[in-house]
Amino acid sequence: MTVYPPAHRARPPAAEAPARAKLLFVHFSDLDMTGGERMTLRLIEGMRESGYAPVLLTQRPGPLAQAARAGGIETIILPLPKRLDRYDGEILRYSPFRLCASAVDLLAYNIRFGRLVAREAFSAVWCSNIRALLTVGITASILGVPVIWNIWLARQFGSATRWVYDICYLLPARIVTEYHQQAASAFSKRAIAFGGRKLSTVYTGLDPSAFAMPGHAPRDDAPFPSAPWRVVSCGRITPRKNFECLLAAIALLAARGKPVRATIVGKPFSEPDRQYFEGLKRKVLADGASSLVTFADWQDDIHAVLRTADLYVSSSLAEGLPGAVREAQAAGLPVVATDVGGTREAVQDGVSGLLVPSGDARALAAAIEKVMANPTLAARYGTQGRARALELFSAEAFIRNYRAVFRILLPLPPVEGHTGDYAGTSDI
Repeated sequence: MTVYPPAHRARPPAAEAPARAKLLFVHFSDLDMTGGERMTLRLIEGMRESGYAPVLLTQRPGPLAQAARAGGIETIILPLPKRLDRYDGEILRYSPFRLCASAVDLLAYNIRFGRLVAREAFSAVWCSNIRALLTVGITASILGVPVIWNIWLARQFGSATRWVYDICYLLPARIVTEYHQQAASAFSKRAIAFGGRKLSTVYTGLDPSAFAMPGHAPRDDAPFPSAPWRVVSCGRITPRKNFECLLAAIALLAARGKPVRATIVGKPFSEPDRQYFEGLKRKVLADGASSLVTFADWQDDIHAVLRTADLYVSSSLAEGLPGAVREAQAAGLPVVATDVGGTREAVQDGVSGLLVPSGDARALAAAIEKVMANPTLAARYGTQGRARALELFSAEAFIRNYRAVFRILLPLPPVEGHTGDYAGTSDI
């Protein structure tokens, strides 16, 4: 285990340090600084500003740990055993022998984790997802430390995982969903009734830079101008994003003579992702669509890309509350998206964009064409989407509402200038 104190902030002498509740934020990451990592960092920074003493625990000194340290956040690296440091459901495909060996690894890891928790006297442990909860949540609960389980994406690798979620419902002191209907999709009514009232919904917040630029200037061209409409889609290049559906929709529009070009912004982060990405590129070449589709690498400043687009499209098969969709709304872009996860709570169908069934390329193409054909409609969707993002998805609202969740379990530290909490979470 390695403990990194804040990179640019000296700790005050123990006699001068204010008594602040220590919060341990557990996030295991195999990725770059994607949405989950950025949101974790934003939450930790917000809780520090709220008067708590947050500490990040992760398994490797990657981009998240580096960003936390650079921001003055104490960071603990507790490496996972190799058999446990697997993602995208790979552990579920282990042989019985490897599963047993993994159980031994998990026990050893939790002994180390338990010693850490007991020594540091954390007031609460926050788990970023079900992986973190299953890895360390049981030990924290046994030690009497309240656990908060944050659900950003309730991944379902098969029907058997539903009962795993139901069992996990009993473990934490508080469960945070990122959209209102997420609990119903993740847990059975029986689990919720048996486990008691412990659910809160908190919309994740966007970085303030998402709202920095003015609303997108809509095109005033006549329908189907000679200049192609510029469609953009952003995210991790992974099968869950179903980019092949977007490619099929673009091909359908091109076959009808509709001038549209698509840019897919993102990159793969795992070997299965890379194989999927290669398949997408082969499909574009095989279909002769190289002039219609551009693959751009991951962009830290996605707003520069959004400024050049006319329409944002999400073709995902599964989502939590999609950050890229909400960033497009904050930029004032009209949005066409598949009706999955919490997307409906970001995009109001027919008000701030259009929703279509997932996996339906024809429906996706029709929705894109509808927006292309009516610049006035596109402008209205963009304006309404930006207003909704400003109202619901600011970083300030995210921190206010998450502070209210922590306040359920812990006293709220006094913060200079603090005037109270916004009770914007929904509890059941």
